[in-house]
Amino acid sequence: MIDGDSLKVERGGRHFQVRLWGIDAPEWRQDYAARAKAVCRDLVAGKEIFLEEKYGDAYDRTVAVVRVDGTVLNEELVKRGMAWVHIRYCDEEACALWRELEAEARRLHLGLWNDPRPVPPWRWESQRHSEGRRYN
Repeated sequence: MIDGDSLKVERGGRHFQVRLWGIDAPEWRQDYAARAKAVCRDLVAGKEIFLEEKYGDAYDRTVAVVRVDGTVLNEELVKRGMAWVHIRYCDEEACALWRELEAEARRLHLGLWNDPRPVPPWRWESQRHSEGRRYN
């Protein structure tokens, strides 16, 4: 397990990284990052997973929808309040349902939605980089 939206996978003796398509979990220095990682790990630990590969990314990861025990991992993390539906990369029909699940998790204050103003990782990274430039 790498974090709340990335896994280390072994297939046919080859190890590689999988980035969960369409979602974004808190970065490792953000609030809820450790919890998102733990939930993701608990959902896949010791289980066979199935990948619906979308593409390879710039970091040499396979970007995919991951299924485990009949559940779509990407969707389940959103449903539990452990990840956002990514505003830029979730652009297929399933994303509409995932946005509804995100809204429900928000309404119920699940996971990161327990925070009154959680910062999405793409905004958090952008803020962190601009602050670094200001003070360096």
